[in-house]
Order: sequence, then structure tokens, then C-alpha cells
Amino acid sequence: MQNVSKAPSRLKPQNRAGSDGTSCGKVDVQELVGNHGRVTISHAGEDYILRITRNGKLILTK
Repeated sequence: MQNVSKAPSRLKPQNRAGSDGTSCGKVDVQELVGNHGRVTISHAGEDYILRITRNGKLILTK
């Protein structure tokens, strides 16, 4: 079963300099996964699940 909840609309990425000096966004993972501990991310027509493990690690699966 896939989690189809969307990320909260209050997300406001922080601008940070990347390693090449360009600006990139930063979002706290808790804002993405919420209380569920997982979120479905769509990319190029495919769905991926980002989840937090019991050990606090991030896992991205197709």
C-alpha cells in the first residue's frame, strides 16, 4: 500500500550554497514524512517511497 499523502504546503526550502557554489533547497525530512514516517515521491512518472527506519536512517525505494 502506498502513502499518497502530499507534502504539507507550508514547506519553504531554505536556500543554501551547494558544493559548486550554486544555490540549492533544504527541507527538514520530518516536514516531508510527517507522523507517518514515510512519503511517496513522484519522479519521471515513477513513484518512490522515502521512509525513516527505526534506527533513524533514510531509505528510498521504488
